[in-house]
Amino acid sequence: MEPQERRELVTRLLEEATRMQTVLEQAIAAKEQEAAQIEASGHITDDEPMPTPVSTLEAQYDAWEKIAGALSDIQTELNGIEQAEQQTSRGK
Repeated sequence: MEPQERRELVTRLLEEATRMQTVLEQAIAAKEQEAAQIEASGHITDDEPMPTPVSTLEAQYDAWEKIAGALSDIQTELNGIEQAEQQTSRGK
């Protein structure tokens, strides 16, 4: 795989991880607001489906955050490799 292809792949994955974090941040905020409204209204019934707990969304967010950090590290390492490859090809 060419250096540019590696860089583009990691960049796309990093963008996706960042997008997922944003989506999850919005979902967490919406769930917290929904929970506050339900609690304030006192309208809780047993026949309503159980919503996804905020803790599940937070766990997903944490996982994407770790992925984004790892991809950022990979991007840094790939940049170093690419620079070394460029220096090696110049030195020939």
